[in-house]
Amino acid sequence: MLGGYGTKDMKSKTKKKENAKEVFKENGFWRFEGACEGVLQDQLSGAHGFGYDPLFQPQGYHQTFGELGSEIKDQISHRSRALHQLKDFLIL
Repeated sequence: MLGGYGTKDMKSKTKKKENAKEVFKENGFWRFEGACEGVLQDQLSGAHGFGYDPLFQPQGYHQTFGELGSEIKDQISHRSRALHQLKDFLIL
């Protein structure tokens, strides 16, 4: 087991990180979802981020979130994608 991440997640090697932001108002409910696909690496790599970041290599990149740092992660992460949708909604 690597850093308490568990063997179940490590067996599949592929991972889709998902996040949702929700807005409730008296006239409705809106849900904004973000996803980031990638693979879990066998070894921890990188010092940035938290949780799965040193293991999670996003699709299209050759480094983990732990190596890429917050500037890139903030552009492509599941949380960022959900927040961008929420931001666009609130600006309209």
